[in-house]
Amino acid sequence: MVKKIVEVEKSKDINLRSEEINDLLGTPPRWIIRGGIGVVFVVVLTIIVGSAFFQYPEIITAPVVVSTENPPSMVVARIGGKLSGLLVADGATVSKGDTLAMIQNSASLTDIGILQKRMLVAASAVDRYDTLLLPREEVFLHLGEVQSPYATFTRSVADYRLFLRQDFHHKKMTALQKEQKEYRVYCTRLQSQLRLMERDLKISQNQFRRDSVLFTQQNIAALDYERAEQALLAKRSGLEQSKVSVSNASITLAKLEQEQLELSMTFSEQDAKLKSDLRLAYEQLVTLLSAWEQQYLLKAATSGKMSYIKVWSLSQEVKAGESVFAVVAENPGNPVGRIELPAQGAGKVKEGQSVNIKLDGYPFMEYGLLTGRVRLVSVAPSEGKYTVVVELPKALETSYHKKVNLRGELSGIADISTEEASLLQRLLYPVRYLFRMQS
Repeated sequence: MVKKIVEVEKSKDINLRSEEINDLLGTPPRWIIRGGIGVVFVVVLTIIVGSAFFQYPEIITAPVVVSTENPPSMVVARIGGKLSGLLVADGATVSKGDTLAMIQNSASLTDIGILQKRMLVAASAVDRYDTLLLPREEVFLHLGEVQSPYATFTRSVADYRLFLRQDFHHKKMTALQKEQKEYRVYCTRLQSQLRLMERDLKISQNQFRRDSVLFTQQNIAALDYERAEQALLAKRSGLEQSKVSVSNASITLAKLEQEQLELSMTFSEQDAKLKSDLRLAYEQLVTLLSAWEQQYLLKAATSGKMSYIKVWSLSQEVKAGESVFAVVAENPGNPVGRIELPAQGAGKVKEGQSVNIKLDGYPFMEYGLLTGRVRLVSVAPSEGKYTVVVELPKALETSYHKKVNLRGELSGIADISTEEASLLQRLLYPVRYLFRMQS
């Protein structure tokens, strides 16, 4: 114990900081400070200069679908129900507009086909209102929802055909024209009779003037004078009656002409109404028939080879909006990518920019990427998104030189490389924005 105390006391006498050590640990030399500042300045300057030269593009990511220039046309069911008929076999070649299948409903496809042929003939017949070409209700057709408009159309055709066949207005017009002709002859005769009576009255007036002179000279008896006056009055009365007959005949002729005019107007109005009803019934039938076809018939939108998608047997249930068939074009063209680009940042995407595509079905770490370039950017958005078409110069060969099998469509993610900008520019963007906001 005494030994340890002696060692501690000796240690207090040791000089821990000599003059050399104090010089070293005191104020650092100035050359070290100047050199350190220089090194820091060079490093910062190197970073700033390097950021001005170091450029890299901004990547815009969006979903992409890879298909051909003429992609397969999907035949979609517009209404749910069972398939009542498969008209084309799987793998068969079809033409645009061919009926592939029908969804079960109350109409007969055969009768609908008959109606379609009739409507093709009726299209030109309605324009010319040719009743000989318009359809006749000879056999009852099972048309389902189209039954009512078809009945209205055939009734309008029957009414117009009956109107023309009866020819009531033409017959009545002919009778009126004949009556007018006879009245004109009657008026002519009355005019001739009136002129004769006027001459007869003039003669009677001359005779009465002579009798008046003789009666004044008392050369004839008063009885003879009165008879002469009575004869003159009778002539005048007959003349007035003849004038009345002429006036009545003229009035009757004017009424006949007015009746002819009214009959002509009635005929025009009724003819126009029946034609309008016929045209309206035809257009309604065409509209409802087209709506029925779109709803219940599955038709090929393009020509090509048909492929069943979700059909295995007849009477199978399909859902509304479900793709039932696909029609692969005979000449599908080169593979392309179609990107649905959101509006945000779309202004940076331009033609010619490079695109890397990662396919969902082919992991990019194993198969690589598809490379392409932007060929086209849509002018206007659809539902808030722009369509970008990407051409693939290497077709379906990936960056790992592996071929990708295209079965209809391939979905994935596209990385679009926009214009390059330096790191310094990107750091200055917020500063410039704040400076302009404050100014």
